Amino acid sequence: MSNVAGEGDVKDGSGWISQISLSGETIQGKWLEGLNAPKGMRIHQNTLWVSDIDEVVAIDIPSAKIIRKVPVQGAEFLNDVAVDSKGNVFVSDTPGSTIYRITAGSTVSTFDSGAHLDSPNGLLIDGEILWVASWGLTGDEWSTKAPGGIYSLDLATKKQVWIKKEIGHLDGLEKLGSDFIFSDWMSGSIVQLTPDNNAKTTEILKLEQGAADIAIIDDKTLVVPQMQEKNVSAFSIETIQASATTPAASSPFSALLDRTLIVGPGRTAACISDDLIRRTTGG
Repeated sequence: MSNVAGEGDVKDGSGWISQISLSGETIQGKWLEGLNAPKGMRIHQNTLWVSDIDEVVAIDIPSAKIIRKVPVQGAEFLNDVAVDSKGNVFVSDTPGSTIYRITAGSTVSTFDSGAHLDSPNGLLIDGEILWVASWGLTGDEWSTKAPGGIYSLDLATKKQVWIKKEIGHLDGLEKLGSDFIFSDWMSGSIVQLTPDNNAKTTEILKLEQGAADIAIIDDKTLVVPQMQEKNVSAFSIETIQASATTPAASSPFSALLDRTLIVGPGRTAACISDDLIRRTTGG
């Protein structure tokens, strides 16, 4: 789990990454220290890739050592990370409305950029498609004229296809079967989207503002970092879906909560890596 600790755009060396178990225990509170404001994370093979303001950090998981830091020239606020099957790393720069690509040889290029990307935040690769959850094109202080949505970019052609526009200030994005689960940072909502002709959205969980980059483990457990609350909570997907579809019998937060994974001394940041959790628990 990445921890910003200080401000999200300040190079203060106070950020760290924690190891946590699925039972809610802290395996190692500061598994790796000395980062600035780590946010999005993805694992490829034995390497954990982490965005950190204007660089992407590669960490060897077995040794918990930094392999290299890849500067991204011109980046304003690197956010989420995705990795394709070839080991290419994609990272979103939300206020810069840009997605960068880093090759296995650490060559950095602009994959796509412009207002049409709508200030990309959450990234998810499925086959040859890059799925994007956008914040909504940002102005000063992260303000927007319209909220963001979800679209796809073909990794080969960069063709953009919108699934649904103007649904929120989106952060984390994951798939559950053929559906998408995303978090809305501003509203604190966790929403399920069914990508049919109507792109139906259903709020399945309502949290406080600051619901960040989610993870789904084995299609059963939803893990949500709550930046403003300084903790990470886990929920049974079956339970929260049932509560959402039966409003009259909906459960209070305390009943929906499966377990609190960790409460941190600093601001809990954007990302949980479900693969790293599995590796540390032997699951």
